[in-house]
This record gives sequence, C-alpha cells and structure tokens, in this order.
Amino acid sequence: MLLSGLDEAANLAANAGFIAETLDLEHVDVVVAETAEDTTDRGGAAMPFAPSVVFS
Repeated sequence: MLLSGLDEAANLAANAGFIAETLDLEHVDVVVAETAEDTTDRGGAAMPFAPSVVFS
C-alpha cells in the first residue's frame, strides 16, 4: 500500500465537503503535517494511512 502512490492529503482534500457535511462542520481544512500551514504541533502523531485529525 505504501508504494501505491496514494496521495492521502489530496484524497482528504477532495472529500473535505463530504467530511464536513457528515461531521456537521462548517468546513474542513487539510494540511500536511510539519508544514507552515500546520499550526497544531501535532504532526508527529500522524502516520501513513492514519492521519491526525484536529477539530477546532
């Protein structure tokens, strides 16, 4: 699976509307851990195929 070329961030971003609607959220922001957009300091908790999810 790790070599399949699956882009987790792109997949989550493409489905952000569905995720937001399902969880009754206004919107969902998808950010890659340990980048400038990640302001949660939880990047170390994310693993391949087990993303870290933060509700705020």
